[in-house]
Amino acid sequence: MARIARIVIPGKAHLVCQGGERPLFNSTKRRAAFTEILATCAEIYKVKILAYALLSKQAYFVIIPPSAEALSSFMRVTQTRFARYLHANGFKGEVTPRRFASCPLDDATALEAIKFVETRPVAEGSAKSATEYAFSSAAARNGHADKAEGADLLTDHPAITGQVRNWAAFHDTPLDPQRAEWLAMRMRTGKPAGAPAFIKRIEKKVGMNLSRGRGRPKGS
Repeated sequence: MARIARIVIPGKAHLVCQGGERPLFNSTKRRAAFTEILATCAEIYKVKILAYALLSKQAYFVIIPPSAEALSSFMRVTQTRFARYLHANGFKGEVTPRRFASCPLDDATALEAIKFVETRPVAEGSAKSATEYAFSSAAARNGHADKAEGADLLTDHPAITGQVRNWAAFHDTPLDPQRAEWLAMRMRTGKPAGAPAFIKRIEKKVGMNLSRGRGRPKGS
């Protein structure tokens, strides 16, 4: 499926995935090192992190960049510093041969993307529940900051995270598989994910039809 030139909307949430075919985050030490690098780079580039999950081969995020340059620099420098750490500790070869995937989100879809990210460990069989997985933001949201690595990474966003009153119930209710597939597809192709009006505004901005192909799932 073809990917378009990257679209970044400053000040809006973006679903992001970085990784490849080789295990990168498959140890506690590696995940802890990456989390530390992530925190440093987020501060440098003023990127707000709304959600994250580190799996064996991929890192997923929902983040708000202040500019297109900030998103690119944040991801590039994070990757470069982590690659240095890995190579200094015996990793051989290229770390992430693929460019990171991303797509902009409207506020309602950003909340779905947070659920998509924070329940990835369950969906991929790495945990029985989202809150027991230490290397995602789900544990911190449910009052288990002592279990969560990088709990201080999170930024509250009233228009998005402020909609949730019960995070335990939020995580216990799975994301509809069709919506999860749709979000993943939009992220892979770089097309914005949101209501038709949101996508139309971006189409006018970039001068491109972004609604072709499979549309938003029914009921959305």
